Amino acid sequence: MWEVSTGIFIREFGRHAQRVNCIAITPDNKRLASGSSDLTLRLWDVESGESVLILSDFSNPVYNVLFYQDGRKMIVNASGAEILVYDSGN
Repeated sequence: MWEVSTGIFIREFGRHAQRVNCIAITPDNKRLASGSSDLTLRLWDVESGESVLILSDFSNPVYNVLFYQDGRKMIVNASGAEILVYDSGN
């Protein structure tokens, strides 16, 4: 993660086993979700960079994630085949 206005590196998050296809951040900037070709979606604590949740029940790569406006739920799309709604734990 970098500070956009300065380009200064802030922190590194853990890694997926394969490439990351999408990211989204909650409206309050506390959680970040990343979807991957490794068939997982990971939820991260932005301040610490720690993984707080790994969802691994997808049968296709995760290509889209979007948080509800209140940040409490997220919509996840796995390769156009699955569209699921999850509690973000926020």
